[in-house]
Amino acid sequence: QGVREAVDELAGLVRGQVAIGAVTSAGPVRLPDLLAGFHQRYPAVEITLSEANSDTMLAALREGRLDLAVVGLSTDPPPGIATQVLLDEPFLAVTAPDGPLDRAEVGIRDLDGLPLMALPKGTGLRTALDTAFAREGLTPRIAFEAADPNVLVQLATRGLGVAIVPESLGRYHQAELRIIEIAGPGLRGVLALAWRTEGPLSPAARALIAFARANYRS
Repeated sequence: QGVREAVDELAGLVRGQVAIGAVTSAGPVRLPDLLAGFHQRYPAVEITLSEANSDTMLAALREGRLDLAVVGLSTDPPPGIATQVLLDEPFLAVTAPDGPLDRAEVGIRDLDGLPLMALPKGTGLRTALDTAFAREGLTPRIAFEAADPNVLVQLATRGLGVAIVPESLGRYHQAELRIIEIAGPGLRGVLALAWRTEGPLSPAARALIAFARANYRS
């Protein structure tokens, strides 16, 4: 099979399978458009897509179970993983219009003790939030967790607490929410394309990585 792959690659024919992972909050990076474009360019390659949190997908990349992933990062990627930043934006606190925060900007200490709503542990957003609280010697009071940030927004509009969400999502729903900026370093959401740099890659995986990197640079 390896000989056939090498011959196909030299002949400009790429076939095989590629496995892609993405966090639930990857909507802003238009992943369906990327997959459709790749399928049009390489119709003989079978594509699989799965969702998981960032920690799980980074481990899957290192173990060779995924070829490419869109992950949320709060720190540098682990050894053996390369990344290309796709989106970098601050987090916001959002509440119902009559929610517990009545100012335009707060610090981490202002959020202490409030019922917060955030993504689960293992996600970039949650790691950044926990780290920001730990820096102040605090632990966030997490009232609700949801893997989909849109669910956090829905909970906030119903007055169930303070949701911590990416700025683009909060601004999109600003007509129904109170938007509060969070002061201080580190509370940013970074979505990145990630792939492994160690171990063998199939021609299909190499084609996918090159296609994705070029697509997001354009």
